Amino acid sequence: MLSRIILDNQIYFVTTKTFGNAKIFSDENNCELFIRVLKDCKGKYKFRLYGFVIIPDHIHLLIGLNNKINISEIIHSQR
Repeated sequence: MLSRIILDNQIYFVTTKTFGNAKIFSDENNCELFIRVLKDCKGKYKFRLYGFVIIPDHIHLLIGLNNKINISEIIHSQR
């Protein structure tokens, strides 16, 4: 298994897929829910959100972190 490289004050391109490649984001309500969760998470962890794309079976995020935030915590908090 590849190990993750975590650096302070960096920008990360994150992709996360839905379980079983389910196209849950074809439903606008699910997209709106994800955006609310993302905003809550951004408020809690104080990361910079440069952009995001919601595709029916996955999401792309461009996130800037400071040295007090762990990218794994952010991703796991959205599941």
